[in-house]
Amino acid sequence: MAQFNEAHRSEGAMPGSAHQRCDALITTTPGLPLTAYSADCMLIYFTSEQKPLAALAHAGWRGTLGGLGAKVVRFLREQFGAEPGSLLVGLSPAICRICYRVDDKVAGQFRSAGWNGPAFMEPSEEGGWNLDLSAINAGQILAAGVKEKNLVFNNWCTSCNPDLFYSYRRDKGITGRMIGFIAVSNHSGVGAT
Repeated sequence: MAQFNEAHRSEGAMPGSAHQRCDALITTTPGLPLTAYSADCMLIYFTSEQKPLAALAHAGWRGTLGGLGAKVVRFLREQFGAEPGSLLVGLSPAICRICYRVDDKVAGQFRSAGWNGPAFMEPSEEGGWNLDLSAINAGQILAAGVKEKNLVFNNWCTSCNPDLFYSYRRDKGITGRMIGFIAVSNHSGVGAT
């Protein structure tokens, strides 16, 4: 996780200048947009009803397995005093469980972490396992204390909708990326897209 302030403005605007080794960005600086790219992975947006802050996380299977969303919730509480019950969280479109197949090794890691029920993972007819990143991320975030009414997600699959989304898996790695962004408003609110 990385905290950004005015000194980081324009970082990432030029090729090669983005924070490459970071899956979660956080700011309390009004008007400083946080951005992340995705083409099947999930972007997770955070803000608080109590504090002027914004966070954006990128959760592929590794971030999801590592509980990235829950880690951000804990970090916001510990570092900024934002209670989990005050957080508003949004999950972006991502690849759906029907389109997202993983091998036995990855499935075994999720089983070991407790995400082995049919709501999260099931055997695929084509071999391997169908994994539901949306359900797992939502479960982790709710378990971290975010209220169910404060968690918003959708069922749009990046792979099933080629007219709307880029998909790394569908297009075998030759594709563009969607950009997500969030910022603390200059008027003590938060905006996200």
